[in-house]
Order: sequence, then structure tokens, then C-alpha cells
Amino acid sequence: MSDIYYIGGAPCCGKSSIAEMLVQKYGFQYYKQDDYLDEYISRGASEGHELFQKVASMSMEEMLKYMRSIGIPESQFNWSE
Repeated sequence: MSDIYYIGGAPCCGKSSIAEMLVQKYGFQYYKQDDYLDEYISRGASEGHELFQKVASMSMEEMLKYMRSIGIPESQFNWSE
């Protein structure tokens, strides 16, 4: 596996739709993080990560509102590197 492409962006902005089009056009493999999100949040919360503990107690609507409020996708990256 020589190339991995990531599609980032705010919740509900069309990332999955674009990924599905790329899969159809180019035959890429598609890993949809949403399929694993609940497990990922649970694991992070059980390991004591504060952000995951906070998000684990939220409804989906609250989680999306919170993610938008903290500047996703800007907060996903460390721009100083």
C-alpha cells in the first residue's frame, strides 16, 4: 500500500459522498471512520481521555455541535509541524 488519501472536514460536509465517488471511479479501498466511531469513543473514554469522556456522554446532535464549535478541521492538525 503505497498511497493513502485522507478526506477531512466538518461533520456532514460531504466527505463520505466524495469518498464513494472516488471508490467508484478509481477502485480505491474505503475505510469509513463513522463505522467505527462509537467503538473508538468508548475505548478512548475508558482509557481516561478527557475529550472522549466528554463526547461519550453527548447525543449525536450535541457531539456535532461541539465538534463544529472547536474548529474542526483546524483542531485536527498541529500546524506548527
